[in-house]
Amino acid sequence: NIVVQDLDAGWRITNGVILLPPVIVMAGIFCFPESPRWLYQRRGRDQALVALKRLRCTDDVMDELELIGEQVEAEIGNGEATYMDCFSPKIRKRTFTAMFLQVLQQATGINPIFTYGGIIFKAVTDNVFISLFVLAGVNFLSTIPSLYWVDVYGRRYMFLLGAVGMTFGHLAAGTIFVTGCEDDDGDISCEPIMGELIVAFSAVFIFFFAISWGPIAWIYPSEIFPLHVRAKAVSLSTLANWTMGALMIAIVKIFPILTIAGVFFLFAILCSSCFVYVYYNCPETKGIALEAIEFLFRHPDQIKSGVYSTREASELAVSAHESAIKEQVAEEAGATNPMFEAAAFDDSSEPENPVSHYDLDVNHYKL
Repeated sequence: NIVVQDLDAGWRITNGVILLPPVIVMAGIFCFPESPRWLYQRRGRDQALVALKRLRCTDDVMDELELIGEQVEAEIGNGEATYMDCFSPKIRKRTFTAMFLQVLQQATGINPIFTYGGIIFKAVTDNVFISLFVLAGVNFLSTIPSLYWVDVYGRRYMFLLGAVGMTFGHLAAGTIFVTGCEDDDGDISCEPIMGELIVAFSAVFIFFFAISWGPIAWIYPSEIFPLHVRAKAVSLSTLANWTMGALMIAIVKIFPILTIAGVFFLFAILCSSCFVYVYYNCPETKGIALEAIEFLFRHPDQIKSGVYSTREASELAVSAHESAIKEQVAEEAGATNPMFEAAAFDDSSEPENPVSHYDLDVNHYKL
């Protein structure tokens, strides 16, 4: 915009440049492999095996393929999913979690900062174009390492870290405005250094958003749903995102009431609520198979969202799974004698080296 602002066709050039990223994304889609679960369901086991080997970069994927097969076969009998299935007792907690994460992503204030940043920063600094350019650059560059960190540190950890960082950025920007700027009935004046600090801490907010809530609020919903309802459930979370985004457009109407400092403090409160919600409602999903994620949400009494260790969460999920299997077998057999369970699930029949999924010891019991 700075380069073409004095050209008659500047607005056309700006809109033309905007078309480039969608074209690149559209071309890149054709290079993406289908997911192994989708291939297993639609094109068969062999193609799913090929895709799984490609994704994992190893031939040792048979155990995971068996898990996928079991899950797909279990879901085949469910038939075509409807939106009402997204609110069935087994799924609705995940549906509400995905939708609320998207609502909170918009509530952080990311869109108002970019949409109305010109109004905010024009009042506190003389370099509006440079300020917005810096913020956009931070947003773009920070997203790149987030794609790596999300698999190193986990979704839950990055959510929590991002919420803390975003809250700090908003609080600092609001505090600096209160202490270093004067607002005389809308006539705002700031010392140059204070205006630059407000922009700097806004950049801190954007950095933490871009490494956490920006991408992960889209990643997390796609990981927690069974295959047969995933598309519809994720579409509901997307609907929640766009609905909240539309509501946030009206935030500019409260600028005169809250002042710029009040807007920063409001967003700080909303960002802190992001931390609280994730802490109590979102278990870690990094490195956990979909089959185990089922139990993370279906057994809240056994799987606590406060678990930080992926291994701990997964082992608890597997333990819940094994308990469910034992109860089901005992119920079907109509066994009342405690010796039945001891004989049916004798650990001595297990192999010396139990099969491991995602570095988890999953014992295969035989009746």
